[in-house]
Amino acid sequence: MLANHQAFTQLDRLQPLAAGQKALDVDTIVTRGATLPLAPLAATRFPSISMAKRRIENDQPLLQNRLSAQQRTLLPHSFDAAHLREVRVCNVVMSSYNPSDNPALRARFDRAVGLLRKHC
Repeated sequence: MLANHQAFTQLDRLQPLAAGQKALDVDTIVTRGATLPLAPLAATRFPSISMAKRRIENDQPLLQNRLSAQQRTLLPHSFDAAHLREVRVCNVVMSSYNPSDNPALRARFDRAVGLLRKHC
């Protein structure tokens, strides 16, 4: 799990909140050694369902492979949107980038989503 408190403390030093604003508290779990947004498995818990829905909406250009040329330069050359899956379950967004179509990774993702749905 990424250390949210430490990360947000560093972010606050670089970009302090204006008076009256509240910090966004988001928990993210990613597989070891992975980088976002192309982690084999990642789960992000948002403070509300509406924020998780907004994340899904904001990710649509990436998920549907409709990025601008400038945005594409930020991704690895081998990126293929067909290998990226993203699902919202309540206030959690699960994502998985599986460039080799690994069936075990696909099963882990499906199992995690299923377990979340049972407890939501």
